[in-house]
Amino acid sequence: MSKKAKNKYSTMIVVFVLLSMAVMIYLFISNYPNTQAKKLLNKYGWDVVSGGKSNEESVVLSDEYLEREISVMQISASAKIGLNPIKQEDETMVKYYYTLKQIGKNDPLRAEIWLCKNKIIGAYILHAEDNVSVRFWSLDTPYQTILSEIEALE
Repeated sequence: MSKKAKNKYSTMIVVFVLLSMAVMIYLFISNYPNTQAKKLLNKYGWDVVSGGKSNEESVVLSDEYLEREISVMQISASAKIGLNPIKQEDETMVKYYYTLKQIGKNDPLRAEIWLCKNKIIGAYILHAEDNVSVRFWSLDTPYQTILSEIEALE
């Protein structure tokens, strides 16, 4: 094999390796928030069935948004595990929605994770039951406690 052919072959290998690394880095970075969120849910014993990147919503953390009654309840549940989205006021966050393996009364429980700049700033459990008052729980709330409280909400 000539020196010119060897150089061409070596260049092709280097380009292939660099492109492969770029694709792997892109996939890691684009999936990082979802991976981080699932790890947090698993840390507290919650089993994720579905959700994540495909179920996301961007929201600006304005005063109006943060002061809504429902946001106050979500922030309160998040604060119990040390998360405080209020510090990110006026920034854009992304909400990731997950369906959990654990069942409420009739339907699977849900989890929402709030991320801002790839940092988790909010996280809580909620139910998806019809005709039951809205309620949010901290990720560290025991499953049996949530079941009991869902029954009491009716």
